[in-house]
Amino acid sequence: MSHKAKKLFIICILVISTHFSYDPASFLIRAFETNTIKAQFSQAQKNWKTLAIQNYSFEIQGNSESICAVNAIIEVKNNVVIKVQPSDSNLTLPSSKWADPDWGDEVFLCNYNHFTIPRMFAMLETILQDSPLSVLNIKFDSQYGFISKFEDGLFANNGWLSFRNMKIYNKLHVTNFQPQ
Repeated sequence: MSHKAKKLFIICILVISTHFSYDPASFLIRAFETNTIKAQFSQAQKNWKTLAIQNYSFEIQGNSESICAVNAIIEVKNNVVIKVQPSDSNLTLPSSKWADPDWGDEVFLCNYNHFTIPRMFAMLETILQDSPLSVLNIKFDSQYGFISKFEDGLFANNGWLSFRNMKIYNKLHVTNFQPQ
């Protein structure tokens, strides 16, 4: 085998092994998905602002892995949370219990005061600016535009011999939205 043929063979082996260890197609697909999310976000937020709803209620379920979980009916007046009722209870949660004392200001889902639609949009906007690939799944309500489902975490493309890896760390689901 000539020197050129050996060199070409080594280059081919390196290129093939690189493709199997790193999947550029997954990254490009994820980048496209992220751009789609950004466009949907812009339209949904515009829809919400146009409707100018400030008084509403909704049910929220979610968790921040190993830190806190939420499952409550939220009532909002003038875009401020005024009432939190755990879904499994008829009792109203006192406002002193709305924020987890350890995580309330650091983890979005650990503070019920965060659960207004404008604050949810602000949270998503920050994530899309700082780490857009971490938004793994999002859905917006078709009628009002609010975030109805959100999941963020870690995205890793592990190569053509491995599946895309998505680890969800935070998720929320908003249902039973009622403008008032």
